[in-house]
Amino acid sequence: MDFRARELSSGDDLDGNLHSKVDLNSAPIDVLCTLPGIGVKTAEKIIDYRIRNSGFKSIDDLMNVKGIGKVKFGKLKEYIFIE
Repeated sequence: MDFRARELSSGDDLDGNLHSKVDLNSAPIDVLCTLPGIGVKTAEKIIDYRIRNSGFKSIDDLMNVKGIGKVKFGKLKEYIFIE
């Protein structure tokens, strides 16, 4: 079973692009780029952090990635999870 993404409840939408939650510990770069405010460079930093730290222990760890502060994290937190 693939746990990279989970369906959101009906009515939830990320700018009309994504209808699922993203697992920070397994999502590939193209899936990370569907998150609001995440481009290729930031997605690469997320993957680099994941590799260097043996994965994310908490979604709050995402704020340790350069370019993701409290404001951006606030916009992302409802769309991400850790498996």
